[in-house]
Amino acid sequence: MSTAFELKVVTLVLRPHASVAALPHLGPLISSFLGPSRCLLLCEACTFGSTALLDWVWHSSCTSVKDTRPSSWSLCNSLRTEPLYSQWQFLEGLKVAAERGDVPMVKWFFDRFSGLEVPSEVATKAAGKGHLPVLQFLLEHDEGRDYQHEQVEVELEEDSWTDSVPVMPESWRGPGNVVRWGGHATREAVRGKHFDAVRWLQLHTPYVNDEVELAGILRVAANGGSVAFAETMLPRGAVVVNYLLDTTESDGVQWLLDNKYIKRFQSKSASTFPTLAREGNLDLMQQVARLHDKKRLTRDWIDKWEWAMEIAARRGDLSMVKWMVEHRTGREVLKRVKDNNVFVMTDMPRSAAEGGHIGVLENLFERGWEDEYASTLESAAAGGHLECVKWLLEHAPPYGHDHSAESAVVKAAENGHLGILQFFHEFETLPVKSNETRSKRRRLDQSIEWWSLSNEAMDKAAAKGRLEVLKWIRANRSTLQLVARRVRWTLQPTRAI
Repeated sequence: MSTAFELKVVTLVLRPHASVAALPHLGPLISSFLGPSRCLLLCEACTFGSTALLDWVWHSSCTSVKDTRPSSWSLCNSLRTEPLYSQWQFLEGLKVAAERGDVPMVKWFFDRFSGLEVPSEVATKAAGKGHLPVLQFLLEHDEGRDYQHEQVEVELEEDSWTDSVPVMPESWRGPGNVVRWGGHATREAVRGKHFDAVRWLQLHTPYVNDEVELAGILRVAANGGSVAFAETMLPRGAVVVNYLLDTTESDGVQWLLDNKYIKRFQSKSASTFPTLAREGNLDLMQQVARLHDKKRLTRDWIDKWEWAMEIAARRGDLSMVKWMVEHRTGREVLKRVKDNNVFVMTDMPRSAAEGGHIGVLENLFERGWEDEYASTLESAAAGGHLECVKWLLEHAPPYGHDHSAESAVVKAAENGHLGILQFFHEFETLPVKSNETRSKRRRLDQSIEWWSLSNEAMDKAAAKGRLEVLKWIRANRSTLQLVARRVRWTLQPTRAI
């Protein structure tokens, strides 16, 4: 086996006890008992960010084939004796270290492994996080940097890319390791807006992106909020608009606006609304809409506007929702919602209720939206937004028996929102003591059999492990039975009991 490895804490504890510390096997034995599992993979140990832990795993492995089957054998024992397993751990561990940006850990691998090939995925992991020091270390310690390189196509599962691979002598087995460059390193650096890493890769590594790869990189930059950088990488004769997609971010929309494309192409303009709604860029949205104020509203324009309105409602962006609803396109959207002959994909009140955005709901209801099938109430209950639930019951159009409003109880139970269940229970059982209470009770109760789906509520809560909800229902079974009789429902056994 390997040289005995001893934890520093064990050494410090034993040091005052000279007679015990004199036993050479005791410290390593105690350390072995206290240390991590022998089944801990080297690449898994990397996630803790400790090279001392890597040392532990390394020294716990066997150093010769003869030692590979002790009584405490695990796959990790083969770290230094099985070449294929060793190479696999080298590759997987380096990926973790590179993504963490941990140069000392990368150095640890290079100090202990030799004659291996570092895959381009390692550089891609580092580039995607902008870890330039890791990239610089890889290049500095690349034994193949001064050799001729060849382009090699790589296919892995559903992905593919091209690597620049050094052509090493057939007899080469080290010292050191060689690095593959290329892959998706530049693209991922652009996606992460790590432009210093992009420039460094272009200037210092032996890989040159081909036309197809460059087009992909430019699309990532142009549509990912980096139009200015994309312009610096354009091939001769190309323009940014060739790479802009409908999902481009605000700077792409601004470029289209500045270069008159927004004014010329209404369909392109409509596609910007969902993006601007996600980013909350009302000013730019108003600029785009203003250029088409006198044009006929196309179906595509109304569709994209409706989609953007729902996004803004979900975000709780009251100022944007208010402006979009009041706009002539917003009025057309409401007409479609009210038209039973038109199939509408969106549900703006429900989207607003997901985040408990009462201000947005108030504006929508004032303009004519309704919670026709109680989907808004259900969404608020599912999200645990008690104040939103209260507001809906007091201000939304009355819920009737045919609108499944009682499903709000099921959603609250399923998601563990005990406060909402207690709220419904309180208003089912609270005695009327004053005119004010009677008026409020009438608004909130609205003749809904809130507990008619209690069986389903208990089953859903049990399935999701909502123990507190189940305890509460059990503790209140007697009052629930009274309520159940009042609403002509008999408490039947459920799968939860």
